[in-house]
Amino acid sequence: MKKLYKVLLLIAMLSLVIFCNPREGFAESFSPTIIENEVNAKITFSNRKLTNKPITVTIDTSNSNGGNNYIYDLHNEQSNKAVIQITENGVYNWYIFDKDKELIWGKAKKITIDIKNIDMKKPKITINKPSLEYGTGNYQLNIEVADAESGIKTVIYPNNYNKIIPLEEALSGHSLPFVVYKNGSYKFTAIDFAGNRTEKYIKVKDYKKAKLKINKVTSRSSYIKGYSEKNTWISIYYDYPAGARIAKVKTDSKGKFSAYIGKQKTGTKLLVSTLHIPKKHVSANKRIKVSK
Repeated sequence: MKKLYKVLLLIAMLSLVIFCNPREGFAESFSPTIIENEVNAKITFSNRKLTNKPITVTIDTSNSNGGNNYIYDLHNEQSNKAVIQITENGVYNWYIFDKDKELIWGKAKKITIDIKNIDMKKPKITINKPSLEYGTGNYQLNIEVADAESGIKTVIYPNNYNKIIPLEEALSGHSLPFVVYKNGSYKFTAIDFAGNRTEKYIKVKDYKKAKLKINKVTSRSSYIKGYSEKNTWISIYYDYPAGARIAKVKTDSKGKFSAYIGKQKTGTKLLVSTLHIPKKHVSANKRIKVSK
């Protein structure tokens, strides 16, 4: 019986893991809470979820002490119902007094609320200057996003791909790479859990791809020849799915190269790739097929 109980408990726990959305639970952890309610007042919030708008809190003490009480405020309107608009997170106190007694603070009842779900601050986006990534020759932007309140939920890239930030990183800064393939204007959007949105543009105008020309390769050829940028590395691979490199040479001062690949079968697919000259050219790739 104990074993059956343990099995059922394990299944229940696994079900919670599968069916509960951790991102929703994260957002709900910001929900306002009632710390003290000494008069059993009816307290409602216009929104319990993360929001970038003010929260309206309604406190109704009419069911306490037969309604013979009032909620103290600076105007001292002697009402047992209050509607308050709150624009900032924080702990808020209200004091309840009996209408038939003097305003003695030591005898006041207390209501304390902790508001945690307001976030009106927009995320920050920093786009670092494009740079060539050594080894791949990719021209890359590094995007840094941060949010001081509810945390970054999503980053939208220029190609409309949504990058969702892991929960454990939601409240910290993130560096996100983006590979550029041509000159132009690029837009990035960061959205936090409260719905605040920031957009930022960067114009790339110094993208420069390395030139690469390959001479015809036949099944009788032992070398692959061509030209690219001067004094840069050329690698030759068997094309996907094999991917093994079969040659690596450096171009001369005029950009010419000749790489020994041995005789290849007709129809063999090869990938020729340059390694960029740092800070000058983006790597170029060309796919070729060995002809008869």
